[in-house]
Amino acid sequence: AQGQVIGILYIGFEITQSLTQLQAAVNKITLEETGSFLLMRKADNVLVANPKFNAGEPVTESMLDGLTLSQATQDQSEFRYTNSKNQPMFAYTQTVNGWNWMLIGQVNANELNEESLLLLTINAIVAVTGIVLITVLLSFVLIRSLKPLHALQRHMEILGTGDFSHPLPPSAYDSQNEVDKITTSVS
Repeated sequence: AQGQVIGILYIGFEITQSLTQLQAAVNKITLEETGSFLLMRKADNVLVANPKFNAGEPVTESMLDGLTLSQATQDQSEFRYTNSKNQPMFAYTQTVNGWNWMLIGQVNANELNEESLLLLTINAIVAVTGIVLITVLLSFVLIRSLKPLHALQRHMEILGTGDFSHPLPPSAYDSQNEVDKITTSVS
């Protein structure tokens, strides 16, 4: 039997249980509040997993709810579109390497924006509060550090009018403030 095929040896792995676990995991994942993933075989557009539809069915554009099949099979692409309920949607597609599957995440765009707006509002409140707090603190520091200078300025104005009867306001002898040092040296 030279040159003839006598038998074929095939070694394979049973993946039914693993596939069932994968389908259950994909079906449990929720994007934001209402979004979901759709996993499909790219070769024949057959559904592998999705919480709304049965595995093994051909994926149709009605299942994709506004996304076209050609868009769904593009690798690493994002799409903004309108679904059948006239709601703005966002989808991202990714090829699952080694399996020739497409993973498509679909979510209502408003759900994405709600959290972004909330985060933006929180950041704005924190920023404005920080600016006000820093301004108030710097004002107190500035007023406190300029207080001796204002006292010296008032005393110099009195001296400028020719009235030498007013003594300089007392300042702390061991102060590190330059104006206090000038005041102490003049008195």
